[in-house]
Amino acid sequence: MTVPPPPTIDEIAAQRSQNRVPTHSPWLHEEVSQRMAQRIEWLRTPPKRWVSWHPLMSGIKGHQSLHQQLASSEVFVVSPTRAQQQVRDALLPRTWWHSLKRYVSPATTHFDYPQEKSVDMVWANMLLHTDAQPMRTLQTWRQLLRPDGWLMLSCLGPDSLIELRQLYAELGWAPPCQSFTDMHDWGDMLLEAGFAEPVMDVETITLVYQDLAILLRDLRSWGRNLHPQRESAVAPKAWRRALLNGFSNTIAKPDNQGQFRLSFEIIYGHAVQSRPRIPLAQSSTVSLDDMRSMLGARKY
Repeated sequence: MTVPPPPTIDEIAAQRSQNRVPTHSPWLHEEVSQRMAQRIEWLRTPPKRWVSWHPLMSGIKGHQSLHQQLASSEVFVVSPTRAQQQVRDALLPRTWWHSLKRYVSPATTHFDYPQEKSVDMVWANMLLHTDAQPMRTLQTWRQLLRPDGWLMLSCLGPDSLIELRQLYAELGWAPPCQSFTDMHDWGDMLLEAGFAEPVMDVETITLVYQDLAILLRDLRSWGRNLHPQRESAVAPKAWRRALLNGFSNTIAKPDNQGQFRLSFEIIYGHAVQSRPRIPLAQSSTVSLDDMRSMLGARKY
């Protein structure tokens, strides 16, 4: 199998974007998180231990809701170093002795990195489309999972922001965002990374705005343009006027009744951490951990 090339992402810009510390989670990510949480019912058994990957970007409220849904499980919160303290502040209730900088931490929440092969689920909402090295990230997640553990993910698909991309092309401008990987390519990448039984599905969310200023504010809160050919200079006032006129003349078409519409293709995926398979030969070497895993797969 040939792994598809990564999307058009500037790796340095992507790293800066991942390390930034937003003041709050994007509301679109929170909405997708709630929708993805409905898929927890698909799991064979509820996870006893799971990883919440970068909840400040993937959705603090979504994390809290899922933690309540999985009330008896342990969760490991993994975030970039700069964001870790802010994630703690957002997740943990402060006590009356806040001046002492002490917190009451739920016994089931951990802010350290889990050991390999120690968790039953990795939860990664609306993150992979900003990753310049998605295969490396998929393999990292796979290393954390126990055999038969589940990865649950969501990200933007290639038809996202199609109205904005068409507008930029008509104006002769550089792309407004990086390209996004297709659902089928994500399935192939999951298999290539060592996962099994990938299941992918997609839905389109269309947002309708009456106020163009709110639309632009939301766009800025959802992420950064990571395309290598993006405009590097600060946009002049003439550029902003052209953008506003373009929105009014192109996106707010008569059939949209003067409303501004933006479409987002949301890809959902889940896959299982496959158990190790040892090829048959006259002599085979099997690690102790792999042997235990294979024996645990047997049904008597």
